[in-house]
Amino acid sequence: TWIVWAFCALNLYVFVKTYGSISYNEWGISAEDVYGNHQGYRLLSYMFVHGGVRHIFYNMISLAIVGRSLIKRVGSVDFAIVYLVGGMLAGICSMTYNIFMCRDTSIPTVGASGAIFAVLGALICDVFMDDAMRYERAYYLKYAVATLILSSLGQNIDIMCHVSGFVAGILLMYLMNMADIIKNDRKYIKSQYAVNSNTSVYRLR
Repeated sequence: TWIVWAFCALNLYVFVKTYGSISYNEWGISAEDVYGNHQGYRLLSYMFVHGGVRHIFYNMISLAIVGRSLIKRVGSVDFAIVYLVGGMLAGICSMTYNIFMCRDTSIPTVGASGAIFAVLGALICDVFMDDAMRYERAYYLKYAVATLILSSLGQNIDIMCHVSGFVAGILLMYLMNMADIIKNDRKYIKSQYAVNSNTSVYRLR
């Protein structure tokens, strides 16, 4: 679980370095900056910038809890992929929503919430794809729904970033699990073919 603490440490480091300064304009995302000014790096940097002590406190607690749970099931590499790719997809959806629904390209978004919700979505997907966890599915689902609702309460909350991150995590985990299933099936078929081939040779003798 070292990678969870590494992400937490990086978030805290950036928060301390930018605390008290207006970091939204430098590191946050908005459609104007990413699409208009072609500053794609913001899709990564915005996940490590937070708007205040309360913001980063709750995000890091959530990351530690949900992140460790996902790593125990899928490992550090898949966790990192979901966190980073899911966070970027959440940012893209948020900006696109602001363009077409809010008609505003300058609305900024910062925080790790989109990435954390991607991790939560991936955890839910992995649990539901595991038959051994069928009796625990209701608990995880209730936790996810409660988290989505509670995180939407308050002012200046980017709900679209939360929801799209959650959906992105589900899709990413589904694709990765299906890729593993296909890979394992191919290995099994090859092993069975090898066994059958050896048996045929033995019978011919």
